[in-house]
Amino acid sequence: VYSKIIHFILKRSARMAIVALVIFVAAGWLAKSVPTGFVPAEDQGFVFVDVQLPDAAASGRTSDVMHKIGEIVKQEPAATDFIAVSGFSLLGGAGSNNALGIVILKDWEERTTTELGLKSVIGRLMGQLWAMPDAQVMVFNPPPIPGLGASAGFEFRLQDSEGRDPTELAQVLNGLVYEANQHPSLSSVYSTFRANVPQYFLEIDRNKAKAQGVALSDIFLTLQAQLGSLYINDFNQFSRTYKVIMQAESEFRKNPADLQHYFVRNDEGDMVPLTTLAKLEPILGPTTLNHFNLYRSASISGQAAAGFSSGDAIAAMQELAEQLPSGYIFEWAGQSKQEIEAGNMAPVLFALAVIFVYLFLVAQYESWTIPFSVIAAIPLAMFGAMLALYVLGMENNIYA
Repeated sequence: VYSKIIHFILKRSARMAIVALVIFVAAGWLAKSVPTGFVPAEDQGFVFVDVQLPDAAASGRTSDVMHKIGEIVKQEPAATDFIAVSGFSLLGGAGSNNALGIVILKDWEERTTTELGLKSVIGRLMGQLWAMPDAQVMVFNPPPIPGLGASAGFEFRLQDSEGRDPTELAQVLNGLVYEANQHPSLSSVYSTFRANVPQYFLEIDRNKAKAQGVALSDIFLTLQAQLGSLYINDFNQFSRTYKVIMQAESEFRKNPADLQHYFVRNDEGDMVPLTTLAKLEPILGPTTLNHFNLYRSASISGQAAAGFSSGDAIAAMQELAEQLPSGYIFEWAGQSKQEIEAGNMAPVLFALAVIFVYLFLVAQYESWTIPFSVIAAIPLAMFGAMLALYVLGMENNIYA
């Protein structure tokens, strides 16, 4: 049979060459048409709930919101437990208005239906929690590779290369997030960066402090000991070592007016009221100002919309980033950065693989021409693989 097929092809070599060329071109077209990805999201048995209340909201209010979320999670048929952590979130960091929830899902053997699948669970929870008036809530899957970002999806870093005011960075950021949420290939695009958080700025009159013989280091040390904490020493008792940490009682450090109770000693040994050396002013600003590659930056996270791959989401964000004002640039982080770098290296690695296979075949057959008949089958194999992904609607990722 094999010899008959070879004889049939050799008699029609011109036609077969055209067919081979068509297959080669079709394989290249399919390779560009198939959605790309890095590592697909996996059901790891739990999902994260990121909660952000209005800026400067009290911790008690945050705890109340987490209690409400816990009651909603109890109604989820795929969930078994809910862990709530107030004062910290994966996306917003530490803050009295931030919180993190972890929804523990039932065992995979108990969630065999589509309704109990990961996407359905996230969709139901988002539908109920997104409508909460007290907070902005996001439900997301953990990253498939631990350490590459805080959540599954893309991680985009907007950077200010000219060091302008954080409020300008926030305006550009909000505009980009709005445009991204209107894009058909993107969904759940958000950022936790805020530049209008109510806070206090303590301005120290350095000239007055110097005139009264008060060292700046003593002022800072007093503020640290009263408002923060100060390590004193250790002591041993009952065969254990204990730390001594000094801090003002909570009732003396919860109101701005408590500053009048703080005193600092000058070089003559007299106690000087801190209010005579410093002035407290209410201001608006970011709670934290992160830098990425030395530039001020704000992080944007999001997901690919249904029917689109992570490669489509990356391409969409890059398209929107081309419209950024002058002085604003962007970088990728986490899993998105790895996906882009891996995608850029794929053609090089594929070419090296073909070269090494060819050299191995040359050594095996002791001929420089016979291996070409084996190498010629690569476009056909590539065509079959890409055609299967295209027909099934799957993405070309590491697993594929």
